[in-house]
Amino acid sequence: MHTTELGITNEAVQSAIIKHAPGIISKVKPGQPLNVITKIEGQRIQYSVFQLPDGTYNIGRIHEAF
Repeated sequence: MHTTELGITNEAVQSAIIKHAPGIISKVKPGQPLNVITKIEGQRIQYSVFQLPDGTYNIGRIHEAF
């Protein structure tokens, strides 16, 4: 289920991930996505972090965690 279906705004998700992601970036291995679970507005949310060839990170696949 997508976060908007859980009643969480995109802005709240973005803000929470920006605060949470720096603490896990060091765990990302080049070429391998890292799936992370965090709580946003009381909901368990999972997102994936992937390091791109230029060294930046892509965050995607944001959805409800089970």
